[in-house]
Amino acid sequence: KHFPIHTLRPEKMDSEGVINNYYYHPRWSEKKRSDVLKKIPAFGTSREKIEIYIVKPYLSSYEYFSPVDYSGALPYVELENEIADYLLNETKNSFSGTKVINFNNGIPDNEARDMITRDVKQKLTGSRGQKVIVAFNENAESKTTVEDISLNDAPAHYEYLANEAMHKILVGHRITSPMLLGIKESGNGLASNADEIKNASQLFQSTVIGNYQDELLDCLTEIMELNGEVPEMYFITSQPIEFTDEDQEKVNSDNEDTEAP
Repeated sequence: KHFPIHTLRPEKMDSEGVINNYYYHPRWSEKKRSDVLKKIPAFGTSREKIEIYIVKPYLSSYEYFSPVDYSGALPYVELENEIADYLLNETKNSFSGTKVINFNNGIPDNEARDMITRDVKQKLTGSRGQKVIVAFNENAESKTTVEDISLNDAPAHYEYLANEAMHKILVGHRITSPMLLGIKESGNGLASNADEIKNASQLFQSTVIGNYQDELLDCLTEIMELNGEVPEMYFITSQPIEFTDEDQEKVNSDNEDTEAP
């Protein structure tokens, strides 16, 4: 059974660099000193009936946790999220610009200012961002002035950011071609790109997916060795397009070549 790793914390390594136990808590950010943690022994370190096997690829300087393989693309994932939130906020606010509200009858005390500001923003602003600036002035002559600095070619700018974020996210996940995900970069139909999809799929299988499959087979082999002889194991490759009989025979032959010893 799969266990969500974010609910586990390892104990300190022993003198040989082995983590013997993990501790479970459903929400570590809300953990209290009085909470009793559930201890789960690591695989092969105890005689308990239930143990946990942690699949953790080796990475230098990461002894307890390994970062995700797409960690380099995380800033662009955040960028994509910020763009979506900004455009959603613009739409909810009817694409209105920033407003300045001036109260020209003197400056009230801090408590009154905070109350008026909250009331105005609550009534006039939408989701996320604040489209209203509340200013207090001694008189109309000393009112606040704001210069509107607009973004030239805003649609083209947002289109560039969206495309750049998508490209970097695909690169971070080592996607060999956007066509594997049904993303077309030209006006041609999918049928005319069948060769590209097939070649990209085979490259993605050999350079990315195959490594994960080998790692999982090694883990399953180590676990099954407890019961004696290990059966022959291999993954059946799933392709995004239907192959011919000749292509499928080649795929099956490649699968047999990757069987675990």
